[in-house]
Amino acid sequence: MDNVARVFGSVREACDPTLGVLQRRWGWWHGRIPLSADLCSPPPAPSPAPVAASAPAAATDPVTVPLRLPGGRRGPDPAALALAVRAPAELAACRNDIAAALDEHRRASAVPPLTTPAVPIGLAVITFERRRTLELAYRVPWDDEHTLGARVRDGVLLELCGSI
Repeated sequence: MDNVARVFGSVREACDPTLGVLQRRWGWWHGRIPLSADLCSPPPAPSPAPVAASAPAAATDPVTVPLRLPGGRRGPDPAALALAVRAPAELAACRNDIAAALDEHRRASAVPPLTTPAVPIGLAVITFERRRTLELAYRVPWDDEHTLGARVRDGVLLELCGSI
């Protein structure tokens, strides 16, 4: 964190080379982070038969979501900041597990398969079971009363929380 703006001895804004500008509000450091659009996709449907030749998959733009990091007045927590930088790779490593957990939650709600995917709406670095953990918030079309949270550590889905 080389670039910081101080107000009355406290840092209010910091700039990370990977994550960009982070601003301190309401006791958290806020920014934005691009994530793979694959995190929006429902689980891939099994193909009925192998295809001899297929066209390359269309490129998809990343989804940019709000980011929340813990930290004090002097700056974001260094461990949380490092985890946020690794977040895209860690989330990609368990994308299929997240998709399967979302589908299981949908089926438990007795909702038929949807064409509208679950959409990530935010990412936070939280303390869960006394360790820094990624929490990816999802808004899902079948449950408008809750925000679901996929908790990920070391590239492994720990749980899909039904209400965060």
